[in-house]
Amino acid sequence: MELNISIQFAKIGIKTYAGGVLIKNRHANFNLKQIPARQHISIPPVLIEIDMNKTFDDLGLKDPDTFKTEISMRNQSKALQNIARLSKYGDELAKIEKYGTEIIPKLALERLKGEPAEVNVECVPQHSPEMYLTGGGAEIQTELGGIELKAKPNNPLIRIRTANVKVYLRQKWDIKISVISRSSTNRVDLKV
Repeated sequence: MELNISIQFAKIGIKTYAGGVLIKNRHANFNLKQIPARQHISIPPVLIEIDMNKTFDDLGLKDPDTFKTEISMRNQSKALQNIARLSKYGDELAKIEKYGTEIIPKLALERLKGEPAEVNVECVPQHSPEMYLTGGGAEIQTELGGIELKAKPNNPLIRIRTANVKVYLRQKWDIKISVISRSSTNRVDLKV
């Protein structure tokens, strides 16, 4: 009797799947608004102040205070001149008394000569009006502008494929036992 054992081993199959990460970055949404700068310019008018007092004084159109001052100075000058003239006459009379009447023709000649007359030609008015400028210029006020930025971030899109290992049975295991007797042709097969 013979015993025949045949063994077929099991075979395992392994399939691997690689993992991966896919990241897709989407741009953020921006809303940009520019605010312009503002400028306010104010130009006040120029004021002209004209002083014509000296011009009017030259033309004889004087205000009462100036006219009063000028008249009093002129009268004072005339009074002093009259006093000087009368004093001179007194001196002449004293000379006549001292030297006698022979000096009278000489004094008369001096009186006839007198002082040379003063001749003066003037253009009227002598003074131009005085002008004063006030005000003017420019007032500038500036309001700064700027940029208004609103940003809405977008989340990245992430896809993950996990790594995977699949184990499967590629071939089943098998044991065959056969008993063969020599005397007979009977055969017994056992399968486990």
